Amino acid sequence: MTEKELKEYWYAAYARALVMLQHPERVTEKEIAACIRQAGKGVFNRLFCLVVWQEVKREKAGECSLSKEQYKAAITDVWRLFKQYSGVDGSGAYWDNLVNDLCKVIERYQGRMFIIELAVNVTLEAIEDIWCRKEGKAACFPKIRKTQEK
Repeated sequence: MTEKELKEYWYAAYARALVMLQHPERVTEKEIAACIRQAGKGVFNRLFCLVVWQEVKREKAGECSLSKEQYKAAITDVWRLFKQYSGVDGSGAYWDNLVNDLCKVIERYQGRMFIIELAVNVTLEAIEDIWCRKEGKAACFPKIRKTQEK
């Protein structure tokens, strides 16, 4: 998958997730399983398995994390960061700025688990994946993990 295809696929995944979060009563395990199969391995799988499904289950249990408007705003905020940072340059300043901006989004939504998972376990890893593909590396996460620990 090229970088352009990855970005388009990522946008589609965000859009699908938003629809599910805005209508959690309609989401079934079967639908989530189909999205996971379609998404394959990696960050897109986590988007549906870890983030969306966990949040839908919280919603169905009456443990609302965010309002429907906040879901849209949160996904839009994270999507904008993804779009802004998807042209990875790999410099220390780049990674510091990305992590700082993700932290600001997390703070904006009071550190709710949904936004942490979306920002770190999905978006940051998607950007890392783009960088690894660009650099021709199979795994390059240790360098970035050190940045996160600062």
